[in-house]
Amino acid sequence: MKAKDLCQAVEKMVGKTMYTPRDFEWLSEQIFKQTHEMLSATTLQRLWGYIEDHVQPRRITLDILAHFVGMRSYDAFCHNLASEEAQSYFTLSHCLSTKDLCKGQRIRITWQSSRGCIMEHCGDGQFIIVECENTKLSVGDIVTCHTLIEGEPLFLDTVVHDGRKPTAFIAGRQDGIHFTLL
Repeated sequence: MKAKDLCQAVEKMVGKTMYTPRDFEWLSEQIFKQTHEMLSATTLQRLWGYIEDHVQPRRITLDILAHFVGMRSYDAFCHNLASEEAQSYFTLSHCLSTKDLCKGQRIRITWQSSRGCIMEHCGDGQFIIVECENTKLSVGDIVTCHTLIEGEPLFLDTVVHDGRKPTAFIAGRQDGIHFTLL
């Protein structure tokens, strides 16, 4: 079962679920780029159960995947899994640094099935909420955010809400967010 947990950790890290042969080819390339170790797309398909195979994965395969998610070895991954849920990990998910945005540029952010907002960049990582749906944020709130990561929670460093004292805000805490530049 821990091999399946390792597969889930890989998917979380890359911000993508493996569904197709092309996904496994892409993952094989990412693993090689990061670890300089090769796992074929076919090996990955077997491990994920995409190809029916009742053979236990080789230890080297599990070690390479553990290296890929930032662990020393498969044993270290299992120990970490047994002791507690992973508290830190690397990610290859789509990231956006707000320093790369122009003033006036807008971002749509969604989480869960029906929550979201549109933020307009004011400069230096500061935004104004211009639209919102089913969220505790309100139109006109001033927020600060420096990085958005697809599939991870949204951390707003400061929120000035209804003229109250600034506070922090987290959206998509369990399932993460999705964002689109408008």
